[in-house]
Amino acid sequence: MSVNLSTPTGKPKRRDRRDLAELHKALDDAAFVLKLSAVSVLHARDLINRIPKDAPTPVSPASVQSLAEESGKSPRAIYGRNRGLEKAGIVRNECLDGGARTVQRDRSGKIIAIAGISFAPLLDNADYWAEQAAAIRFEIQEAQRLRKEISKTKRRIRSVISSVASQRLRNWWDGLERRTAHLSRHALESLLKNALSLMAALDRVRQQRADRSEESFRPYTTQQDSSKACNRPRSEENAANERSAERPTCGLEHINLRRAMMIAPPDWQVAINQHGAPSWHALVGVAYARAQALGISPTAWAMAQAALGQQGAAIIVLLADAKSIERGGTIRSVGGWVRRMAERAENGTANLHRTVFGLLNEESTP
Repeated sequence: MSVNLSTPTGKPKRRDRRDLAELHKALDDAAFVLKLSAVSVLHARDLINRIPKDAPTPVSPASVQSLAEESGKSPRAIYGRNRGLEKAGIVRNECLDGGARTVQRDRSGKIIAIAGISFAPLLDNADYWAEQAAAIRFEIQEAQRLRKEISKTKRRIRSVISSVASQRLRNWWDGLERRTAHLSRHALESLLKNALSLMAALDRVRQQRADRSEESFRPYTTQQDSSKACNRPRSEENAANERSAERPTCGLEHINLRRAMMIAPPDWQVAINQHGAPSWHALVGVAYARAQALGISPTAWAMAQAALGQQGAAIIVLLADAKSIERGGTIRSVGGWVRRMAERAENGTANLHRTVFGLLNEESTP
């Protein structure tokens, strides 16, 4: 990598930052990786901006005395800053004997010799600094994302752990790391995996408890007549047979299990996979547990189930959770959204597939 410092000849003058954007970019990356102080960075920028326009190499001939006078610091302080940059490996001392900094020109004004602080080491390693800075920034961003997911998962666990009698699960919860600011990315990944596993275990306990008690499931079933808008009319004689043979409507015919799993949040996927291979039965079970945890009323679930069946109700709960504001979506009231979708399903205007395709498009967008 090189910087084009060739311009029409003329007297050296102070450079604008835009004239040496590549050097400044390399300095930004190196300073980020090396954690240089703000004073060192400002001093390096001042030196870079004083490189003559027509200098054949990136050497700053700025005198220590002039830098000291302009900054209000002592020459000794300026020497110290130069040594600091040299020790960091981003400059090289190319001054003459005694520390002289000069620019020599021929009769035509062309520079034939220049002495001072050289930024060639910074320029030669610009690609390296860029790669290192990008890697560190990625680590920081990934750690921030993991901390956010951990915080969401912990909130979900905290909302249900008190209702679970299992001492083993409570000990598991007590053993989770509380503070995450000091954890590395790998440690955060391990913590998130542990928290998701605990959430899945809690869901299994709650589901088993619900399955054992018919009464605990009744509030989320309905005896209402099935909606004619989103389900075909049925005669009383063959209602049971037609229920299994009907094609889903309100957009459900476009939503298969694979697409449902693609839009499911990570904790949903973990909970579903705990039942074995993904299935509609597992999805409905997880959705039922999530409905209670999210505060969705039994009436809202009953309305959704009456209009669309258990699989349709599960899809509505899944969409509400996936688009909730806690997961970066726009739905503030999950229960209210489920109720509205159930009402639209009754009227035949739910169009749930559009919401699913919207989430799939968000997932595929880099």
